Amino acid sequence: MLNLNDRKWHSFTFESIFDIHRGESIYKQYMKRGDIPYVSASASNNGISDYIDRYNREANSISLAYDGSIGATFWHSTKWFASEKVVSINLKNHKLNRHIALFLCQTISRQKVKYNYGYKWSVGIRMMRGRILLPVNEHGVPDYSFMEQYIKERERQLIQKYKNFIGKNIQTWGY
Repeated sequence: MLNLNDRKWHSFTFESIFDIHRGESIYKQYMKRGDIPYVSASASNNGISDYIDRYNREANSISLAYDGSIGATFWHSTKWFASEKVVSINLKNHKLNRHIALFLCQTISRQKVKYNYGYKWSVGIRMMRGRILLPVNEHGVPDYSFMEQYIKERERQLIQKYKNFIGKNIQTWGY
């Protein structure tokens, strides 16, 4: 297993790593039912609180709640609508994929302990100048290859653990 402790880590500002864009307000009365996820400041269901007929974010991006469930961070594989309490995040200098996004979501969500109702994670100075620790390569830049490989390896381990569990218990269940 790749080890997080074997890597050098460096602190980066959010604004140096990410393109961050605020969501939009939409009143319930103007929402029309559809199949596009409406992502709000919820910590459950990948932040999805409804499905509507329009989107304002492309697929393969990250949502981050800066109000409500502050720090709730999710990757979205499809187009989605970002509500006014979330921002969308994309990498500035690298193409995001599911594995890198999952690594980043976990890292970003650890920031939530610093914020609460009285001390929000404002999109302006606090978020943009906030810092995130990331593994770096020999050039001191974020090591996205390591992040991707780490998540892939972790997924393989979990899938194998699941298969082992099913294999051991399938006879017990009478199948």
